[in-house]
Amino acid sequence: GFFIATHSTRLNASFEAEGRYLLELPFRDDRELVLALLSPGRAVEVLSPVSLRRKVRAEHAGAAAINA
Repeated sequence: GFFIATHSTRLNASFEAEGRYLLELPFRDDRELVLALLSPGRAVEVLSPVSLRRKVRAEHAGAAAINA
């Protein structure tokens, strides 16, 4: 597992039937969140918002290109 530090009290976390862990939290500035989501690598799927999903995908692609 991994840990995302949040200052929000509106955090919602649950296990889904497929065994996935769903984490929902509000955020304003996604820079630290992107870094936290990159840490566990392929174990994370960003469902929404699409803008955050694109940022995480771009960072993974950039790292893959550098390390190819």
